Amino acid sequence: MRDSLGLVSVSVFVNSRAIDEFTSPSGTFVEGRPGNDYSLRVQNHTSRRIEVLATVDGLSVMDGETPTESSRGYVIPARGSMTIDGWRGSLDHVNAFKFGEKERSYSAGTGHGITNCGVIGFLVFQEKVPEPIYRPRDLMYTKGISRGIETLGGDSFGAKGGGSRGFDLGTGYGEEISSKVSTTSFERDTSKSVGQAVIYYDTRANLVAKGIIPKPVVVEDRPNPFPGMNFCKPPVFADTPVKAPDNFEGPLDNFEGPLPGSGYRQS
Repeated sequence: MRDSLGLVSVSVFVNSRAIDEFTSPSGTFVEGRPGNDYSLRVQNHTSRRIEVLATVDGLSVMDGETPTESSRGYVIPARGSMTIDGWRGSLDHVNAFKFGEKERSYSAGTGHGITNCGVIGFLVFQEKVPEPIYRPRDLMYTKGISRGIETLGGDSFGAKGGGSRGFDLGTGYGEEISSKVSTTSFERDTSKSVGQAVIYYDTRANLVAKGIIPKPVVVEDRPNPFPGMNFCKPPVFADTPVKAPDNFEGPLDNFEGPLPGSGYRQS
């Protein structure tokens, strides 16, 4: 799915494949299967660097704390992408995201409770571009054609969406995975809106019960489109010679019609 500004697309991956998303008036949902590790894939569709602050169960994936305006994020190069495999433990490793019971989630185990279990959020920040410094000669050539930068009102910080009421899953703290990153500088452009994307996750049973995934249609005593599948029987015409089976006793004139049994004719 795309964020609210169309800057990035985000997906949930399991076993190196993007899992299906289900869209409803309540938001975008994915099915989480307890015990499965998962990762988050972010694709930058812009021609500039962006910073992405990702949260799972209401906690920053960088430090495991409730996000604030000063929380760190991942910087993704222009037209680039990155995969977030888990909770950041150092510059060299993460601990895998793992679907499981919310009572055994990372959020519950670190004292943050289970209120926000079942949601993944992304905030997308655009980079501030340094103002150009014009010399008198530059002004002479640009006079009369300069334009102001059109901006939109900034959104409030934080991903939209409710808590985990009715959600059964949370994200646990899985095995350690090698994941090397380095630090860099990035100045957020506070004059521009912040992109947001939210993905909810739950068990298939709950998603069906909520109407997010259509209930399977079960029809009893359905007619069979291929009853008694067999081979084609040869045609029988009035002038077709008939050979009696080997175990037939008596005059051939007393044997009429197709051979008994499977319906195959003997030659």
